[in-house]
Parts: sequence; structure tokens; C-alpha cells
Amino acid sequence: MLSPLLERRISTFKDLQQIHAQLITTGLIHHPPHLTKLLSHTLSNSLSYACTLFKHTHPQHYNTILYNTIIRGLVDHNSPEHAILSYVEMLLQELLPDRFTYPSLLKACAQLLALNVGKALHGQAVRFGLDCDLYIETTLITMYAACGDVNSAREVFDRMGDQKTRNLVVWTSMISGYVKNQSPREALALVSEMERQGQVPDEVTMVSALSACGDLKDLSCGKKLHLHIERSKMKVCVVLGTAIVDMYAKCGDLKSARQVFDAMHERNVVAWSAMISGYARNNRSGEAIKTFDKMVRESDQKPNEVTIMAVLSACAQSGNSTLGSWVDSYIHKARLSRTINLQNTLMDMYAKCGRIDNARQIFNYMPEKDIVSWNTMIAGLALHGLGEQALALFSQMQSQGVRPDDITFIGVLSACSHAGLVEEGRRLYADMTAKHGIEPKLEHYGCMVDILSRAGLLPEAEEFIEAMPMEPNGAAWGALLSGCRVHNNVEIAERAAKHLMRIEPNNDGIYVLLSNIFAGRKQWEEVKKVRILMHERGIRKTPGCSSVIVDGIFHEFIVGDHSHPESEDVYDYVIQRLRLAGYVADTSEVVLNIDEEEKGDSVSQHSEKMAVCFGLMKTKPGDELLIMKNLRMCGDCHSAFKYISKVFARVIVVRDRSRFHRFVDGSCSCRDYW
Repeated sequence: MLSPLLERRISTFKDLQQIHAQLITTGLIHHPPHLTKLLSHTLSNSLSYACTLFKHTHPQHYNTILYNTIIRGLVDHNSPEHAILSYVEMLLQELLPDRFTYPSLLKACAQLLALNVGKALHGQAVRFGLDCDLYIETTLITMYAACGDVNSAREVFDRMGDQKTRNLVVWTSMISGYVKNQSPREALALVSEMERQGQVPDEVTMVSALSACGDLKDLSCGKKLHLHIERSKMKVCVVLGTAIVDMYAKCGDLKSARQVFDAMHERNVVAWSAMISGYARNNRSGEAIKTFDKMVRESDQKPNEVTIMAVLSACAQSGNSTLGSWVDSYIHKARLSRTINLQNTLMDMYAKCGRIDNARQIFNYMPEKDIVSWNTMIAGLALHGLGEQALALFSQMQSQGVRPDDITFIGVLSACSHAGLVEEGRRLYADMTAKHGIEPKLEHYGCMVDILSRAGLLPEAEEFIEAMPMEPNGAAWGALLSGCRVHNNVEIAERAAKHLMRIEPNNDGIYVLLSNIFAGRKQWEEVKKVRILMHERGIRKTPGCSSVIVDGIFHEFIVGDHSHPESEDVYDYVIQRLRLAGYVADTSEVVLNIDEEEKGDSVSQHSEKMAVCFGLMKTKPGDELLIMKNLRMCGDCHSAFKYISKVFARVIVVRDRSRFHRFVDGSCSCRDYW
């Protein structure tokens, strides 16, 4: 019978020390049951004190139960290495492990991702005849799956069927293992098999199954699981509710995701993060930012790293550097750990919000960098047309012993494309395979076609596409067609467009580019044919849309749309001043056969002009403006913005569909090469 001292409620560390002293005084400390109970109490209060107590126990009082207790305590206190060392000591004491020893040790291996140690423990469990224990088998499945060896986990799972009926925990462990190892189809197949064998999934099983549906973007399957949860009146706790939200968000059904989210009685930081990430992942940056704002203002949950990264992603999409900077400050004030992932996301946000200097500052001061850090910075420099800087960074990366990967080469080839560095692009493309052993992918071929096409080497670009070892995609033919528009080559354009219409028949950009090329040659009958074809196929041109942020508020403008309450004032205020300064509209890209005055009015009402004019009216002299455009910037707007930057003494940054333009004192960072 245990001493009444050990049956007392121990509420403080001081109580524990008093009981320890009394057990020593009475001599009961040497009784194994008393020692084990005391050790359990100690582990609940202080790991270091428990280790000291165990260390000072005389070896003659050691037994398997005592070792099991300390091993379990060490694992629970996230000290897996010490748990495994204690097991080694146990064997040296010639004590035999039992069915309670291995589950804790296998959990330790899962924490450490120590597959080889786990395999050795599996072998010892077989040696001691314990491998058929249900608890041990279940933890073996979990350990193998955690260490990435899902095939061994399945072998253990399959062997169990020959000996005993698998319980719900076993099925769920295997399903979860598949999900964690990016095998969602296998996970859902096992859910179906589980139900056929009469096992009813519980909340934990459903969390993994929903995650598998999200990974597959299988909305139909996800809805069936949700319906099953509702019909079975399963308790939707915060974990299950979050899994449903995440599934719908990953499948693109944000309306259903939000309905489930709003109906949740309890929302923790994971739930909020799932909803915010869902919006950001689906390019709904406005809703992501609003939800984050609501979380900060109305809930008692503090954002964690996942939340912050999702919000930064939304800022990058929208170009909202003001909020991005606030989030950066919040990270500092909240003393969140600036992990490599978080710094990479911050860097990406600043680069995509036009603040490449801020991105470079983060990169330069990072104490540690991974391959993603280098790739993000190189891609950011490429996006801003800073090709030479991107290539210099690529050289620095290699000199520091960091091996480039396929993503790195997409970045450096894009940098060559945006900066017109044709020979450098050829050399890097050759080195990618010859020096680095990286086989080109579709993205690399697309970059090379873009490099050649932008430089006017259109026949060579076409030959390059035709020599590709795989079927060219829309990006490759699209790059060639874009090059044909810049260099006004109708013959190659028609061939490229023919391929594109087969691959992407509903892509309105193909028809628009082809129309522009015909219009540049004043082939109005051909322009008319393209417009008729668009009408027959039900394809409508995506309207130009631009936005500017003033005092934290987005103001959006659409081409030819005067619905903004101050659009007329905007137009009159700036356009007239530009004309006085010598600006003459470039109407070469107008695809309508109308007189020059009408063409001038048409291009003057492009969305980016409306946005920048509004920004000029509503901000202080000297403030930098960032304009976000959904399409490629046209030649006339590019020319007008150079005038605006000089006449109004402003720095204007434009992010269009493919790159950044920075206008300062009448010139652009792209050097008219875009």
C-alpha cells in the first residue's frame, strides 16, 4: 500500500520537496512503488528535479517500471535523446523492457525523425516478443509515417490484419500517416476500406480525411465527408471545424469555408489562420486582410507565424506595402521568432510591393539563409528588371557553397529576359545541365523563348520551341506571340496564335495580342476577323484594371469607366497638364479603325492613367505612388508615365502582369525594354 503522503494532491513544487524529505526520513523512498509514484509526481512539476531524483537512486532499486516512467517523462518533456539514452542504460542494467517501454521510445524516434533508431527498436521489440502488442504496433505505424517511411508503416498495418481486428486508432494512424506523407489518394482509399470493414470514423479520422480532400482539391468528396459529419451529429470541435474550413478553402469554395468558420463556437489561432490562408491562397487578398484585421481587433487570439505569413502573402498580392510594414513592425513588437521562413516571406512581400531595397536589406541581415532565401531575392531583382544585380547575387550564392536548384535558374533566366541579357541567358541555360546537372523543365524552356523573343530573335525562338523534347505549353507560345507584338512580326504571330488557340482556346489574351499585331500593320480586315472569332467563341476581353492605395484605402479604376466619384476631375487635372508639357498619345496599339483624335481619347482613359492621376491629386508632393495593373502596361501609358514623373516630380512604381516599372525624372527602370 502506498504511503498516504503520495495520495495527497501536490499543488506546488514545495509540497513535492516536503513529501520527498518525509519519504527519505521514513525509509519508504527505497520501496519501488513509492519511488515510481514520487517520480511520476516529480515529472509533472520539474523535469530536472526528476532526473536528479532518478540519478541519485541506488542501482539496486532500479526496475523496468521506474525506467518506463523516466523514459515516458523525458519524451513528454520533449527530451527524446535523453529518453533513448535512458533505454540504453536500462539494458546495461540487464533490465528487460516490457509492452510499456517501446511506445514511448518510438514516440521519441518520431520526434527526432530518427528512422534508423526506430528500425533498431522495432527489431528489439521483435527479439523480446513484443512486436505483436497492439499499442506497440500502433506506435510503430506512427513512427514510420513520421519518419517518412510510409511503406514500412503499411507493412506493419497489413500484418496486423492476420492476427487481430484493427481498432479505430490503428486505422486513423495509418490514414494520418498517408496524409502527412503527401499520399492523399491512399488515405481516402483506406477510409473507404475502413468503412467497408465496419469501422466508423470518428472526429480524428475525419480531420485526416478532410485534409486529404483538400490536398487533392476534391470538393465533391469533401462535401460528402462534411455531410456525414452533420448527419452523424459528430461533435465539431475547433480542430474538426478548422479542418472543414481548410478543406473548403483549398478546394476554392470560400463561401462554404466562411460559413463554417462563422458558425464555429470556438476559434483558435489555427482556425483564424486557416481562413486567412484560404483567402490568400485563392487571390482574395482584400478578404484575407479584412479577416486578419477582425482577428486582431475582435478576438483574443494572437497571430502566430502561419497567420503572419498568410497576411504577408495577401499584402504581396495586393501591393499593400503599408500593411506589410505594419506586420513587419508587429513581428518585432510581439517578439515573434524571425525564422528563415518568416524572413523569406517578408522579403517576398517587399519585393512584390515595389520595395526591393527593403527586401534586399532583410536578405543582407539574415544570419542564416536557405536556398529559398537566395531564390526569393534573385526572383525579386528579376521582377524589378535588375538583371545584373540578380546575376551578381547568383555568383555570390555559388561562391558561398549554396547549390542552385531548378527554381534558381527560373529566377536568373527571368532576370536575363527582363534585362535583355541574351548571351548571359544562353550561357546560364547551357550551364544548368552541363555544370549543375539540372534537366530543363517547361518553365526553363519558356524563359529561353522569352529571352530570344524579347530580343527580336523570333525565328530562333520558334525553332527553339519546335526542338523542345516535350509538348510546348501556352507559356512558351505566349512568349513568342508577345515578342511578335513587340517586333511586329505577323507571319510568326499567326503560327504562334494557332498553337495557342489549340492549347488555351478561351484565353482572351491570345486574341488581343493578335489583334494588336494586325492593328500595328493597319490590317483592319484581319482585326475584324479576330473580333468576330472572339464573338463566336463567347470570349470577352479582360478589361484593364488598376488600383492605387491612398491613406490605406484601395481605389480601383477600370478602363473607360468613370464611375469613380472623382474620375472626371482626375482626367481633366492631369491629362491636360501632360499635353501642355508636350505629351502626344501613342495610338499604335489601338485596335479600332477610328480617327486619331478618338484613338487619343481611348488611350487617355486607360486604367493606370486614371489611377496615377487620382494618386497625384490625393497624396502629398514627393510621395511615391505604387500602381497595380492586371494587364501588361501599354506603350502609350509607359510614355505618359515618364512625362508624369518629370512634370510632377514624383517617383511612380507600376506593377503590371509581368514586372515592375520604376519611373523617375522622365525615365523608366526598364530602359524601355519590356
